[in-house]
Amino acid sequence: MNHTIHIYSQAEAHQIPWPDDRLGRMAESYLMPLLTDGVKKYIANVSADLYVILINGKILPLTLGHPAVPGNCYVVSPYTHFVSYAMQELRKLHRPFLRALLLPVLQASGPVFRFCEIDKVATINNWLFSTNLYPSLTLAEIKLLISTVQARFPDYPVYFRSINPKSPAKNYPLFEKTSLFRIISRTVYYQEPAQVSLKKYPSIKKDLKLLQTSPFKLLTDQEINERLVKGLRQVYLDLYIHKYSIYNPQYTLAFFTRALRASFFEIYAFVTEKEEVRAGGLYYRFDDELTTPILGYDLTRPQKEGLYRLATLRTFQVARPKQYVVNRSSGAPGYKRARGGQQVIEYSYVNLHKQPFKRRLPWLILHYFFNPIVKILLVKFKL
Repeated sequence: MNHTIHIYSQAEAHQIPWPDDRLGRMAESYLMPLLTDGVKKYIANVSADLYVILINGKILPLTLGHPAVPGNCYVVSPYTHFVSYAMQELRKLHRPFLRALLLPVLQASGPVFRFCEIDKVATINNWLFSTNLYPSLTLAEIKLLISTVQARFPDYPVYFRSINPKSPAKNYPLFEKTSLFRIISRTVYYQEPAQVSLKKYPSIKKDLKLLQTSPFKLLTDQEINERLVKGLRQVYLDLYIHKYSIYNPQYTLAFFTRALRASFFEIYAFVTEKEEVRAGGLYYRFDDELTTPILGYDLTRPQKEGLYRLATLRTFQVARPKQYVVNRSSGAPGYKRARGGQQVIEYSYVNLHKQPFKRRLPWLILHYFFNPIVKILLVKFKL
């Protein structure tokens, strides 16, 4: 089979021959504004160069990281992911011994990783979300992606995020056949709504009953206007930025407004009679897998209103009749297990071939030293 691949820069955005299929149209609607206006207009804390790869009719965004940018979002910064964000999460862990043991290690690793410019990576299939879904790739396509990107950007190790063995795309066993270094990233939870027994998981049955009795109205897609997306953005910021971490993607109002016109996302919101947003999110789907990278709810409301339960129930309802698989990303492990969520380790892969020792060092530390520790933490404590 003859493979075709091309990398388009932001200056070449209007030359991209977007595939005339569902995923191609989705990609164009989402990526073109980022290419023409610049990423920072839409995600305030992302500093990176954006490119688009077209390989055998498949679109994969590519980012080049900017080293030494303080506070850069983890979706483009391995330093933020493996050091800054990890330190935040470790401080929240109710295990004083582990904090005392691992915090000094992370603090000592930070200057080394900075000096070695760990953020100088070329990240393939980076949609700039916490969870990047993938199209199905062949081993030949993965190898071609690595060689082509590495030849175009020789000073940037090729990097892939969001690879796991549960995804229907079935790319994980192919990555295992490459010479890339595997780095444990986090755990995510997969739910198969069509297979979940309501008898076995009564929490879902209670969620469905809550939906029936809830005073909030569900609005979707065409029912949502620019005023409502302001409310959606606010509940997202309150939850993911103000409550959780400033290192999460800080999507701007321009991003949410543009999402209304982009076929990439499905948007939903639970609102009051006065159309005040109480909860909602944006999800997207590649083939039989969907995920909700943007979700929020009003933190000022009483827990009995079940706003988080309503927000997460939406994708269950969408996926169940169509037999889609839901990638529920990380966090709230007990909540997700109680609803049939299966814990899966998510990996990143990096190509260190022909890279100088300075560039290899942080990844070797992560691979040989951090991987065994992180795996024990994730599995033992079910994080």
